[in-house]
Amino acid sequence: MVILTIVEAETTHKAGSKRLASIPFQRRLVYLGILLALFAYSGRLYVVDEIMIYDTTLSLVEEGDVSLHYPVHMSVQTPSGDRVSPFPPGQSLLAVPFYLLAKSAAFAFDIGPKAFPVFSRAIVITLNLFFYAFGLVLTSRLSMHWGASRRQAFIIALTLGLGTFWWVYSQTLYRQLPAAVLTLYIIERLFVFKPTDSLWASFRIGAAFALLLLFRLDAVLLAPIILLASLWQSDAQCPQIPGFSRIYKHGVVLFAWGIAGGGALLLFNLFRSGSAFDFSTLGIGFSYPVRLSFPMYLFSKRLSLFLYSPPLLLVPFAWHALWRRNRRDAILILLFTLLYLYLYCRYDNWTGGDSWGPRFTLIQTPVWIALLGAWLSGGSRWKEFSIIGVTSIGIPIQLFGIVLDQARFPNFAELHAWPSESLRDTWWLEGWKEYPAATIGLFMLLVLCTVYVFISIKSGLVSPDSGEKHV
Repeated sequence: MVILTIVEAETTHKAGSKRLASIPFQRRLVYLGILLALFAYSGRLYVVDEIMIYDTTLSLVEEGDVSLHYPVHMSVQTPSGDRVSPFPPGQSLLAVPFYLLAKSAAFAFDIGPKAFPVFSRAIVITLNLFFYAFGLVLTSRLSMHWGASRRQAFIIALTLGLGTFWWVYSQTLYRQLPAAVLTLYIIERLFVFKPTDSLWASFRIGAAFALLLLFRLDAVLLAPIILLASLWQSDAQCPQIPGFSRIYKHGVVLFAWGIAGGGALLLFNLFRSGSAFDFSTLGIGFSYPVRLSFPMYLFSKRLSLFLYSPPLLLVPFAWHALWRRNRRDAILILLFTLLYLYLYCRYDNWTGGDSWGPRFTLIQTPVWIALLGAWLSGGSRWKEFSIIGVTSIGIPIQLFGIVLDQARFPNFAELHAWPSESLRDTWWLEGWKEYPAATIGLFMLLVLCTVYVFISIKSGLVSPDSGEKHV
């Protein structure tokens, strides 16, 4: 719970007793997020890139290199003839301690060499329960910054957690959720950042950005957002101080972390292939026509943002509300959206392969959902009911992605080919045939715990300050 402690400490830093009241709310929201993610838990390995990430982890620990034991079609051949993963090292480095933990447990309990890989992957995917939960907390905090009350922030967190494909991707082993949570953390910290803050504030943002660079190369798109957010907010809040004098200390810290993250990535490239600037991705480029890919992101059965995450239908209205409330944030969010959408509309592999919905938009989805805080800030109940309505539509859609074997039937374009025998993905469907009584008992216990935590949060939102706007 170290990350949760940091999250709560930042919330209460330089805040009064009113802000202290939100700590139990955030902690309970983490508990609720973990319970919701457990419904989708499967411990499986899905796409080819995650297989390569796991294999890279194995090589790092066992052999001190990054060569693949089981090269797949997306792997890259180095000048020395080894096949390696084309992806940055962040995911594999994150998995190393959990791989070692699984290996120690396998030795201690003699679970056997065949069971060890499954056990180690299960340990790593368990970490995703926390990433999923912290994503809900950060989304609720960002929505409160844009005007939502705690009760409204709770609704928005559930909207992300149940009504969008975030719920499905709590199953993903490595790549998506950690990068999405880091991006969300950076955005949330940027929008509450003040030039009068200590250097520790910019230190955290910079460290998260450097770490994100080791997870995904598209993190470079956040660099102009960080720069503009720092300059623009500084101008708004301290007009009496010259621009350079106002921001240079924070700028130096952010720049240093950017250099550190980029340098670490170059060193990894040197270690991997002998060339620091080898960012090889199998010749995949960015030449696909936007006029063809962008409509597919809106309307296709395979990739539609609105089909796989119905609450996003309300985001245009939410952005307009933010525009009226805070134009700086609205412009930065629009820039953030356009940069990422344009990049992946141009990407040759813009479909994302066999995945549930438009997985390349998973990073932006929490930020878009948090915009609903600006839309709800007026306090209209019909808006809350609208959000609850589209979330209710999204829940059964996500259940399809949770209970179906995505390795065989990854999206709605294959709906006609989904036979009943493919309904075997989560732990409670997998265990139904062999251990029916135990599975039913565990499932009901999980339901009861979820209901209890949900009610405890709900009861905490009727306190006198539950309508307090945290801006």
